[in-house]
Amino acid sequence: MKTLKTLEPLATRLLEIQRINSAASVLSWDQETYMPAGGGGARAEQLAALQGIAHQQLVSSDTERLLGTWLDLHTGLPREQDGDSGTNRPTPCCVKCGEITAAPKNSLRILSCG
Repeated sequence: MKTLKTLEPLATRLLEIQRINSAASVLSWDQETYMPAGGGGARAEQLAALQGIAHQQLVSSDTERLLGTWLDLHTGLPREQDGDSGTNRPTPCCVKCGEITAAPKNSLRILSCG
């Protein structure tokens, strides 16, 4: 059975990624506000390194495995739990319609939610 305790490894992983992204944000802010001229090259390398680490952690097989315990990785829907009837889950139509909001604003897709 899934509990908040079983969610802890995924939450810890995502928090680690968020901390790296937060550090990159501080460096970026400093670059835009206080960094002296001539420091741009070194700062760009620092930002690239942090963003690369965060990206690698996010797309790693470990993160995929942790997400896969909670979500069906093909549909994005929550995995069923013992005794879960699935009645409060989004329908496939809602999931498909949700893709529209994530699509670029200059693209148009028409769906039939039958």
